[in-house]
Amino acid sequence: MDIALSELTNGIPETVDHDEDYNANTIWERLIAAQKEGSRLGAGSPSHPEGDRAKSKTGIVQGHAYSVLKLMKAD
Repeated sequence: MDIALSELTNGIPETVDHDEDYNANTIWERLIAAQKEGSRLGAGSPSHPEGDRAKSKTGIVQGHAYSVLKLMKAD
């Protein structure tokens, strides 16, 4: 996804990967900073043997890319 998006926007891609040890607050702050700079944001979910018919418990389609239009903190 990084290469395609950078080709479409002439931007410099950055990937934020995380594992079970990730710090959600650190990632959130990086994303908020990118939004303030006017960066285009996207997200992707891991692939699945069932393809895009598979969904996570929260309804995220597996193996799919998403556009992030706006970050907002909900209290």
